[in-house]
Amino acid sequence: MSEIEVTFTPTWQEARAAMRAMARRDPARGQRLWKPLLFVLAIALAVGIILSVYAEWIGRWITLPVFIGFLAGLYAMFGLMILRGRWQWRRVKARWQAHQNRLGPWRMRLGPEGYRVETDLSTVEATWEIVNDIFRMPAGTGLLVGTAIIVVPDAALPTDVTPDEVRAQLKAWRAA
Repeated sequence: MSEIEVTFTPTWQEARAAMRAMARRDPARGQRLWKPLLFVLAIALAVGIILSVYAEWIGRWITLPVFIGFLAGLYAMFGLMILRGRWQWRRVKARWQAHQNRLGPWRMRLGPEGYRVETDLSTVEATWEIVNDIFRMPAGTGLLVGTAIIVVPDAALPTDVTPDEVRAQLKAWRAA
């Protein structure tokens, strides 16, 4: 394979998958970011054990209505955080789609010397040295470039090659 050329219009689903892939992995260490969640759960378990051991003493100071009010406030806070997150995702989606509409279709050429991405408004060309990682995504191949992910959709690939063959070729070019 000397070069791979694809033309496609990125979709929001591909962009969202790239964002999720970036959020779920730490490319510098190659491990998932589950440790902070485990730490918070350990603290919650410790507080729960302390509350159960000293339940009688805490019961003198914290009455049932205060406890119910605390839980209602806690759940309301989590609900508001979820609603705000959804609202922010809608804003990101609207901005992303407006930007992609301005860019038009992407024409991408991947070869031994690097990659080139052309749109109606811009052209980006780089060597493989700038690519930190090449990995499989739900509907394509991700090229990790700094803090950005360039997605090569499987649906845009030539019919005579499989996504696994493309990933293997890209990794070979990157390693060369």
